[in-house]
Amino acid sequence: MGRKLADLYPAKYLRARDIGPGKDVLTIEFINAETMRQNDGSVATKPVVYFKEKFGEQTKGLVLNKTNYNALLELFGEEVELDDLVGKKVKLTTVKVDVAGKTTSGVRIASDWVSDKRKK
Repeated sequence: MGRKLADLYPAKYLRARDIGPGKDVLTIEFINAETMRQNDGSVATKPVVYFKEKFGEQTKGLVLNKTNYNALLELFGEEVELDDLVGKKVKLTTVKVDVAGKTTSGVRIASDWVSDKRKK
């Protein structure tokens, strides 16, 4: 099987097309604050969750938007410390979302995922 066109410009962050069979339950490695450019050109610092699993040969992070932040709260509680999330497993899903007036696929942490595996 050959390389895909999308492989020519690999993304630093997870995209919906990265998620699939065998790549939907991931282990949190660390959470980092990163500065990134927004759609309107402004700059903001956002938390990014990185996982132990690789995507090809690349490590990719999931930008933690409010929806995914709230999913982590539901899964692990408000009192959980960042260091305690290391080694925890989360299930990722894809959903259709509107971004800047365009419908696209987004990545979500499944807040209703129940498994002993998420505990470590």
